[in-house]
Amino acid sequence: MVAARERIGEMLAAAHAIAEELPRAGARSDECGPDNLAWMCRTAREGLDTYPVDKLSRWLGFVHAGLEAAGANLPPARPLPGPAAEGPLLEAHHILFGRYAAIAGTAGLPPDAGRAGVAETSALPAAELSYRLGRIQGILACRGLVSVREEREVSRPLFHAAYRRDGVIPPTLEGPGSARP
Repeated sequence: MVAARERIGEMLAAAHAIAEELPRAGARSDECGPDNLAWMCRTAREGLDTYPVDKLSRWLGFVHAGLEAAGANLPPARPLPGPAAEGPLLEAHHILFGRYAAIAGTAGLPPDAGRAGVAETSALPAAELSYRLGRIQGILACRGLVSVREEREVSRPLFHAAYRRDGVIPPTLEGPGSARP
């Protein structure tokens, strides 16, 4: 997991620099806006040693989707290493991938927009699987198809239950504003 945390930290630092450089004039002020994306990068980097790797990875995926929606040119993301997701954590991902596939399909997005990673979920490292889920969440949020607040109400109980079943204390985080993921 150290390798995944290091890679996530590097990618968050790069994403933070990009988010800080985005123009603020006329920019979005919601979850996909540059201020929130920069906040997410800072907060995730502060929790790099304490937050579960899958949470950090989801946030990174969301940030990357938000930066791309803002027109930022990102370097290609390298797959994140680590052990495969299993048990309750894998189950939580399956539930959410299914949810997002349905949302993407009803919005006329490409058929794989909400399903990226579903077919090979059992083989993917948990960090990579979570990154892909975060990207999908970000794509859907930045297109106005989901609300971060609503998705938090759906996903947080799933992930916190998975953490508890795995003997991990669920992270607590409430950032400025009420719409933080």
